[in-house]
Amino acid sequence: MGIYCHWDTQGDTVGWYCEVTENGMTVDDSMKAWFPVNVDDFTADQADALEKALVENFPGHEITIRQ
Repeated sequence: MGIYCHWDTQGDTVGWYCEVTENGMTVDDSMKAWFPVNVDDFTADQADALEKALVENFPGHEITIRQ
């Protein structure tokens, strides 16, 4: 199992949509998270903060982040 994150939009908001997957399939619908991002201020620090939040929220899972 791993954490899969992709860049997405919800209404006028953009951000990272993350879920726990295994073999490309969602494992648990309750294990999804939305991390909104201010695109004008997006920096490598925000990507690092996202990864840190994922490690804290989904311990022990492999993390894949795609833009």
